Amino acid sequence: MNLKIVGIILLFTFSCFSQPLIIPEDKNRKPSSNLITYPAYAKECGFLLLMFVPIGINDRFVNAYSKIVKQAKGGILSQITLQESWYYGFIGTGYCTTITAMVTKGDDE
Repeated sequence: MNLKIVGIILLFTFSCFSQPLIIPEDKNRKPSSNLITYPAYAKECGFLLLMFVPIGINDRFVNAYSKIVKQAKGGILSQITLQESWYYGFIGTGYCTTITAMVTKGDDE
């Protein structure tokens, strides 16, 4: 009986881990003299079904950051803003992560 309780506790403790989000800082990279700056935007959502079952929640930050890096296409990301929002659904709660940033590129890139 104690083994079942320990197993259930371990299941609940380690079942909702996600990837850590590490935003690299590249101090050596400098843009060229001819700069182009444009905004980038990425949003990723997940749902917590019955306030218990996570669906697409664990990797929202990593997925949103990956989307914004793809939009940058090798440019330098700056003024990165992270916003969390949530909404009620009939059988759970939705959580969204929105990342906005400015992308700076040289026109020779």
